[in-house]
Amino acid sequence: MAHGAVAPEMRGCCESVIRPQVSPPELARWASIFRALDDPTRLGILVLLAAQRRPLCVCDIVAYFSQGQPAIFHRLTVLRGAGLVTAERRGLWVHYRVSPSGLMEAWRAIGRLIP
Repeated sequence: MAHGAVAPEMRGCCESVIRPQVSPPELARWASIFRALDDPTRLGILVLLAAQRRPLCVCDIVAYFSQGQPAIFHRLTVLRGAGLVTAERRGLWVHYRVSPSGLMEAWRAIGRLIP
C-alpha cells in the first residue's frame, strides 16, 4: 500500500461521525457548571437552597456545614459564578437562593449528552 493511502477496511470509518453543534463558549459554560457541581459541599449547599421557600442568609447556610464562613462564602461564590445561585444583599447580610434558569441550563447541558 502506498504511503498515505487508506486501507480499504478503514475508508469511510469516520463518515458517520456526527459533528455536535456546541460552540466553544457553550462548552466553557458547561464546564463551569459541572466544575461547580464537582464538590460535595457546593452540591450540599445547592440541595439546601433548593429545599427552601425563601433565600437563606449566608450565616444560616454556614450553620449546616462543618466549615467556617470564609470556606462557605467561597463555595457560594463559585456557585454564583456558574449561575446556579443568585445573591441579594439585605443590609449587612447576603441572602442566596437557587437560580431556576441556572439549573435549567445545567439540565439542558446534561440532556444534550443523552443519545
